[in-house]
Amino acid sequence: MQTLTVRTLSPLRIKHLNRLTDDLEFHVLFRSVLRRMTSLYYWTTGRYPVLDAARLLEKAATIRRVCSSLRWFDYRRYSTTQQMDMKLGGVVGKVRYQGDLTDLYPYIKAGEVLGVGKSLSFGFGRYEVSIEEEGQSD
Repeated sequence: MQTLTVRTLSPLRIKHLNRLTDDLEFHVLFRSVLRRMTSLYYWTTGRYPVLDAARLLEKAATIRRVCSSLRWFDYRRYSTTQQMDMKLGGVVGKVRYQGDLTDLYPYIKAGEVLGVGKSLSFGFGRYEVSIEEEGQSD
């Protein structure tokens, strides 16, 4: 069993069930990473990646959140296109998950590089991860 810590570097704007969420369960984060990877792969190769998404999502559903200090953060910007102030929000902070992350960690690590969620062009969606095996400590 491993413990995974995710610390946001910028607000995460992740949609789940068609709404922005501040409740970042592991499977929600994982779905966002898979969506981003699949999309980038498709737009660069013209093909979808070969992976067993159903199996991965099933495994992601078994990972539990053990603690969270995530909070909602609103960011304001002026849109010259719409000629008005815009409010963008996302979650910031830290969240820790626990479970068998062996097959899932490479994807979560890739999300660290690629970014996830909405408003990536504004610098949102960045995070860093650290993983700890049971019985070890940083």
